[in-house]
Amino acid sequence: MRASGSPVVALLLLLAPSPARAGEPAPIAFLSAIDAESRPIVDALADRKTLAVRGLSGVAGTLGGRPAVVAVTGVGKVNAAAAAALLIERFSPAAVIFSGVAGALDPDLQPGDVVIGETLVQHDLVYHTEQGAVPRSVRNPLNGTENPIALPASPRLLALARQAAERTGLEPVGGASRVPRMLFGTIASGDSFVGSRAKKAELRDRLGAHAVEMEGAAVAQVCHQQGVPFLVVRGLSDRAGSDARAEARRNLDVAAGNAARAALAVGRLLASEEP
Repeated sequence: MRASGSPVVALLLLLAPSPARAGEPAPIAFLSAIDAESRPIVDALADRKTLAVRGLSGVAGTLGGRPAVVAVTGVGKVNAAAAAALLIERFSPAAVIFSGVAGALDPDLQPGDVVIGETLVQHDLVYHTEQGAVPRSVRNPLNGTENPIALPASPRLLALARQAAERTGLEPVGGASRVPRMLFGTIASGDSFVGSRAKKAELRDRLGAHAVEMEGAAVAQVCHQQGVPFLVVRGLSDRAGSDARAEARRNLDVAAGNAARAALAVGRLLASEEP
């Protein structure tokens, strides 16, 4: 999510009655930070059912005949990581796909484009030195191994995303200078909204990232540690410059819709495979 100062909606998390029974396919789990990002995915599900447990709610249904669940995490890395961990514990999903909006770091990109994360990195997980910020890693508390600084997405989901990219049309934002495009690259996540040309340049130079947002790498870390395939799909709502907040608000629906189109295309291809 590219938070723009508006009040954050309460954490929504879907808890199903039980994980998949033996012999049934595990569900595909979709996460988003806010309702505007998840709504197009919910609308695409068949056999929708709203569930609520202890005041937390979400939607279950089917996508291409396969069980699917949708949850809204709330904004930021802590909210996203907590929701992902609870979702994995409850459902044992076949894959977790995060869909939402982001700001463009690559100057060749523009609002309406979609970035699919080949790698996810936490831009604020660093050593602060006299020479500047240096990326660092942390250990997996489950087995003591060191997490990669750049967390790689599932090769299987990336392969499906490349198929989806060839057949998924994207909606242009108002005033766009070209047709929106989908590309694969690095997505940087951190607990800050980037609306600064200087910070944008620093992140681009330091990490080589294409987009910046506030949740993806946290979900990636949880999935990596739990051995769950993941993919992060981001529609660009702004250019992460000085007018990013206004630009993000203006382009939210189109950017979120483009990300959802790509995420759903991947989900449908995954649903068509053998469980």
